[in-house]
Amino acid sequence: MKTVINEKEIPGKYHCLLSAETGAERLLFFDIETTGFSPKTNMVYLIGLSFINEEKKLCSIQLLAEKTDDEKELLLKFLEKLSASSDMLLAGYNIRTFDIPFLNARLQKYDLPSIPLSYRDLFYDVKKLTNIFPMKGRRLPDIEAFFGIIRGEDMPGGELIGVFFEYALHHETENEKKLLSHNLSDISNLFPLLVLDELKKLFSPTLSVKKTVISDDCKVSFSGESGIFTYSPFSIRTDYFFISFDEDKIKGTISFEHGIKKHYLPDHKAYVYLIEEKKIIPKALSVSLEKDRFRKPLKEECFVEEEGDFFPVPLGFEDEASSHFGLLYKSTYEQKDYCIKKDRHAVTEDFLNSYAGMLIKSFLLTKPSDRRTKTSGQDRSPCSP
Repeated sequence: MKTVINEKEIPGKYHCLLSAETGAERLLFFDIETTGFSPKTNMVYLIGLSFINEEKKLCSIQLLAEKTDDEKELLLKFLEKLSASSDMLLAGYNIRTFDIPFLNARLQKYDLPSIPLSYRDLFYDVKKLTNIFPMKGRRLPDIEAFFGIIRGEDMPGGELIGVFFEYALHHETENEKKLLSHNLSDISNLFPLLVLDELKKLFSPTLSVKKTVISDDCKVSFSGESGIFTYSPFSIRTDYFFISFDEDKIKGTISFEHGIKKHYLPDHKAYVYLIEEKKIIPKALSVSLEKDRFRKPLKEECFVEEEGDFFPVPLGFEDEASSHFGLLYKSTYEQKDYCIKKDRHAVTEDFLNSYAGMLIKSFLLTKPSDRRTKTSGQDRSPCSP
């Protein structure tokens, strides 16, 4: 078995990830390479570790089996490194379902202690943000590419199994380089993935809109500061809004409607329906009326109708919208999509900070199939200034 140590400078654009907020200096990143997926019939032949050292550099330690019977020695060396770093938290990508169970199974084979239960799996950070990422899968190279993290040319892990067995027989330098290179890319690129912590701030957005433009076709365009920093531009889109992020900047366009909608009153029992006038009044005002002039109203008859500009409310965010923006409106009682009423000329930066923030949260938290679609119907009229 051999140990290979490397050290490299952290690119300037990632220096902000060294903040106490990310806890990067307490993380011990790791990744394993195995001869197959099942720990019952396969072995660990390479374990890579990386961490931020005292000089604020990214240090890597790779433990490589030189023979097929080096596994126990390799695992012992790994446990030794863990013991020496007991104040650090293990971190990796998809380690909960593969690396950790595989390692523990192999450790058990040699009657060695299991590794700590506490760890951070960056795969689940990606999973929480999956609506942002355009790719279908969540492979580490795909996520790296999204963030503009450069991976050197290396062979896929599956192809390296044969390379390892060839290396175990002949110890050729070229094969050793291939084995180490792939693993080094994996463990070196885990630290930059802490940019995920920036994206997680979008669950509680702190936007600062600086400029707004209202167009005649019922659209609000805006720009400002996003409250996060991203190293690779990205955008989110539904059929009624588009928002893009680039470094610490944000730009967006939101569609609204001009038309007539109804606010349905919550307690229909507090009203009566005037038959001839075809409208409701508070029950208290009906005491002096003839009984045949009114009746109990249906729920769908208890509404206040208003004309104006209406902004869509994401499905599932009705309570938040009501709390922040006031009454909710819709076209019919049966309709599930609500809107808030906001005169286009009264749209301020503060309003957009809250409203666009709600749209961003809804995008992150809602499955694409559950998102509302832009409404259209008889209540909608062409926009005019």
